[in-house]
Amino acid sequence: DAAPCGFGHPSAWERLGGPTSDRLARCLAWPEVRRCRQTSRSWRRQWRGFVPSSGELWDSDLDGARRGEAWKGLLLDGLSVRSLALQESYESLCNTPSSYDAMIQRDLARTLPQEALFREKLGKGQRALFRLLRALAVHLWDVGYVQSLNFIIATLIGVFPDDEALVFHCAQALLFRYSLVDFYRPRFPKLGVTVWQFDRLVEGFLPKVHVALHGHGVTSEYYAMQWFLTLFASDLSQPVVRRIWDRFLVAGWKVIAQVGLALLYEVQDTLVSLDTCEALTFLKRFTRTRRFEAERLLRVAGAFEVSHRMLSELEAAYDSPGGGGGEAPPIASCGGGGGGGG
Repeated sequence: DAAPCGFGHPSAWERLGGPTSDRLARCLAWPEVRRCRQTSRSWRRQWRGFVPSSGELWDSDLDGARRGEAWKGLLLDGLSVRSLALQESYESLCNTPSSYDAMIQRDLARTLPQEALFREKLGKGQRALFRLLRALAVHLWDVGYVQSLNFIIATLIGVFPDDEALVFHCAQALLFRYSLVDFYRPRFPKLGVTVWQFDRLVEGFLPKVHVALHGHGVTSEYYAMQWFLTLFASDLSQPVVRRIWDRFLVAGWKVIAQVGLALLYEVQDTLVSLDTCEALTFLKRFTRTRRFEAERLLRVAGAFEVSHRMLSELEAAYDSPGGGGGEAPPIASCGGGGGGGG
């Protein structure tokens, strides 16, 4: 068989030399780089361990294979499968019945139905999603299964559609390295402080929005909880979500706060013109009914100078006596009821 990229024999690769190989590789899509590595020993040596840099991931909407390599590198860097303290294999876990099976089954059809991978009832995507959520529920017995995890896992499946075991390991790394697991533990220990932090950020960066929301008796607990629980995967299209996650995996939780502010910034003129009933409905729906372009949204998000130090100071204020642990104001009524959590 002919070697990829038009080279008929592996020895042709060996004669290219390092600088030429490097220039050529920069012009190839990542799947082609991988094929070339399979053909040439020198390329395997030169590109051993190569993954796109964090800068590339931050700046560019990488193709699926290159994004997968970058995410895998960020999530699993410094870990090995053996070091994940897994005594049972993924196959064993996903074939172990769980008390959450019925709940997981009910959520399959509700998870990213707009995506071709998950549209078919009990098709490839739904089967993988069920097995992965069951395996996590069995393995993370103190968490089990919590609605919202389905969107997290489905997004990972979309990036690694042919490797469930890799998704399983990446999911654990995402949950623990980025403290996402604390959103799903009993009593949701991270959710209260995150909501309070975001309300303070809205107050500081978007005072016009804050005044409007305060007038309606609305906090981010009403409209943004799913943003935090699913890292926007339940609300925004997958291409936009993947670009947000690109930056989240590089820079952490400040990116989620910045994107939340950007979403409100984009609709602030509409929001301030609405009465309470209209505002309550709008806040629940706008991320799903409006089309957001990923790069524009990220540019707007980057203009909000949220730092990890700022988030840490807000967390300390929340935990202090008389801090943010108090009761939120009631949401104003609008006749038929404002609507509950999404």
